Amino acid sequence: MRVRNILEFAQRGLEHLLQIIFPFECISCGIGCDFNVAMCGVCANELRVPPSLEIEVTKKVSVKVHAAGFYEGPLRELVLKKHYKDLSASRLLANVMFQKIDFEKLFGGDIVLVPVPLHWTRWASRGFNQATMMAKFLSKPTGIPVAKRLVRRVRKTAFQTDVPGDERGKNVSGAFELKPGAREKLAGKHVVILDDLCTTGSTLKFVAREILRCHPEKISAVVACRAS
Repeated sequence: MRVRNILEFAQRGLEHLLQIIFPFECISCGIGCDFNVAMCGVCANELRVPPSLEIEVTKKVSVKVHAAGFYEGPLRELVLKKHYKDLSASRLLANVMFQKIDFEKLFGGDIVLVPVPLHWTRWASRGFNQATMMAKFLSKPTGIPVAKRLVRRVRKTAFQTDVPGDERGKNVSGAFELKPGAREKLAGKHVVILDDLCTTGSTLKFVAREILRCHPEKISAVVACRAS
């Protein structure tokens, strides 16, 4: 416990030092703001939050998707930074989600975050999975654990934004599968699938179908932004 307290104190000190040397700015207006937020209070209040979206996973099961904002402006720019290996964008997207999504109110029970997996070839090229990094950054302020490497992407798919809307389901169909041990770790849990972007919801749908095989108590989804 003493070691943990020392590490937390050192981390806070480092964050304050970094803020002095490299002041953090609101991603929308550029005004200075705290390390743990991505937007100043004014811009956060002005950010358009989409209504929740229901995605039909099976005839009997649907998943509600909550987004912090629409895929536009600074959120769109942050999502696209993953292509340039910008890890800081993952932290900022997670911070926006924490500012705009009421995790404590929306999600209860024995909850766990499951980031949408990246195909190994993209991971090798990029060096990280933005969804996994966002989940890690969100885990600290929310206290929700992250279940990593329980679902894998077994087939490389085209970027959903490059695929016509009516073909996106086919693009990700059969692209995911459970890894050994997933059933034991997700059974009876409230599983919250996390991704940076939701377009038609096809990716979340097929990840959720795999997770259903684990017999979770409930499945929800959160994203930084979704297409309007």
